Amino acid sequence: MALKDVLKPRSKEEVLEIISTELKEFVETFFPKDFKWRPGQKEAILEIITTYHQNKHKVVILDAPIGSGKSCIAMATAYLLNKQNKKGYILASDISLQEQYEQDFKEFQLPWGSVKGIDNYICIDNMEKNSFVSMFYAVLDVRDKTLTFARAGHNPGIMINQKDGSTQDLHTDGIALGLEEGTVFNKLLKEQTINLEKGDTLVFYTDGFTEAMNSVHEEFGEKKFVDLIAQNRNRSAKELIDILVKAIHEFSKDTPQHDDMTVIVIKMV
Repeated sequence: MALKDVLKPRSKEEVLEIISTELKEFVETFFPKDFKWRPGQKEAILEIITTYHQNKHKVVILDAPIGSGKSCIAMATAYLLNKQNKKGYILASDISLQEQYEQDFKEFQLPWGSVKGIDNYICIDNMEKNSFVSMFYAVLDVRDKTLTFARAGHNPGIMINQKDGSTQDLHTDGIALGLEEGTVFNKLLKEQTINLEKGDTLVFYTDGFTEAMNSVHEEFGEKKFVDLIAQNRNRSAKELIDILVKAIHEFSKDTPQHDDMTVIVIKMV
């Protein structure tokens, strides 16, 4: 049965029963005979599948306490997607969970991979020589007002303190993806957690902004970029993005854009 057909008008109990049937092979293959679903697990799977089919955005954040069986939910959901010839990838919020998923996936020989799992370094075999992929990964906890992040050779994120306008580079150790098989990557990659306050501004960007050039080949530069953010820290996220884009266009004028320009702005409330 196609997953989208599962979501046709039915009672919640009927849908959960269908999901149990669809996952029977998964449970019998990968779990002991006395396996029992924990409270809320099948409901979480149902909500993820519903979100997948009803929204154009295919990213789902699963936030649940320790011991609730998040890895089982994630693997079961990926299993259901795989049955429909769709890929399901799992990103964990910290390195220890990523390593746990990696071990689980190897043991079960599942056809999917976590962000730090069996498929993570396949790019090294599928990229041109001297090419690589940079990445900035962050998890924002809006309840505790913390940001946990790691950086794989990407531009550092920027945090602007609302009270005094001071700036902090979100800089951690790490090399880009695809440079080597993974031994050095795992050894160097570090994550860090910072506390945030109401009004603080977070900015994540690609170097198409800071390396934008004018007609005499001058770069916009990181200092000017960071100063512009700090000067406009009282603006809304959308207003700040508009200001940054306008400043780059006015600086470059008719000079062709030579790199991608992507920016994400988050305001703490």
